[in-house]
Amino acid sequence: MNSSKRVAHAVGGKTARVCDSCIKKRARWYCAADDAFLCQACDSAVHSANQLAHRHKRVLLKTASSLKPSNKDDRAVQ
Repeated sequence: MNSSKRVAHAVGGKTARVCDSCIKKRARWYCAADDAFLCQACDSAVHSANQLAHRHKRVLLKTASSLKPSNKDDRAVQ
């Protein structure tokens, strides 16, 4: 599976995921190069390890609350 399909699949999921590294916190980032869902702390640790890892493109996962339309969005649709 190519990188863009993995990202689309990862972001399209509807359930919360646990961090693949620490298995304690909720994942906030998806890294296609590592094929890993990571919490903020683990993402920082993994991607600050070296220059190669630092260049990985990551996707910030949306939370359920960020998917709800705001009042401003509701007013714009008429």
